[in-house]
Amino acid sequence: MLNRNNKIQAYHTSSAADLLKETMADLKITEDDLAKRLGINPEKVSQILNRKAFVDEKTAVKLQEVLGISSSLLLNLDINFNSGKVPNN
Repeated sequence: MLNRNNKIQAYHTSSAADLLKETMADLKITEDDLAKRLGINPEKVSQILNRKAFVDEKTAVKLQEVLGISSSLLLNLDINFNSGKVPNN
């Protein structure tokens, strides 16, 4: 969206955790169920969803296989979120 200075501004910056939470809610998947489907420790899923850890490449590929979310999208969301790219208000 253009602001008064004709600069493009983002509405918000989100992490992979936000997209994962939305998808899990839509599919009615719990953290434990997702961990089982991914074959990873439930604690790791919890850390990702609470932004205490970010999605790594291996987990991103597993998430793509299980949830159908692009692994590159998940990685880019976390890279952008982690780099502190926040919109100018």
